Amino acid sequence: MRSLRKAFSIINRAAFVLPAYAADTSLDSPLPIGFGYSDMKPSAVKALLEWLEIGPGDKTLEIGSDSGWMTAILAYMTTPQMVYAVAQTPRLVSIAEQNCAAQGIHNAAFFAANDDLGLPAFAPYDRIIVNTDNDTVPKELIAQLSIGGKMIISVRGTILEVIKPATDRLDITPHRRGNSLVPQFGPA
Repeated sequence: MRSLRKAFSIINRAAFVLPAYAADTSLDSPLPIGFGYSDMKPSAVKALLEWLEIGPGDKTLEIGSDSGWMTAILAYMTTPQMVYAVAQTPRLVSIAEQNCAAQGIHNAAFFAANDDLGLPAFAPYDRIIVNTDNDTVPKELIAQLSIGGKMIISVRGTILEVIKPATDRLDITPHRRGNSLVPQFGPA
């Protein structure tokens, strides 16, 4: 099984931020990725992925892929399974695709956000990670989660682990409170 620690050492964060900030990638802080967006700090990415308990073969949906850094880590962890990633804008899709290709990541597919929440065309997913804060756990995403699947999502500043043990049941565990873990979509 591929370890998260190894994924962090193999996937070079510097390749996913603006070149002017490449020397700062060892800092535990968000860094600019372009167009007014930033990535998540490494400790936040690590915590989210530990809670997600991703493994080889897990069909995964990431919402809020930004520059593709977390997507690349997910792709490394789930090889050979595809990771489906949704970015807020077509520009971010292009950046993420280029960044992942340059790192040799070929099991990630990127899509620009549209009127559908998530990517229902490719559902169901074993794992869903949502990198933005939300008002509720969206029913559209619950419908895209497989039976036995897990979703990590921030709702009103609290990180929730949502497990779907049956079609009509959810087990929800709160993990951390505070918006500093997951940024909202879009430029400040």
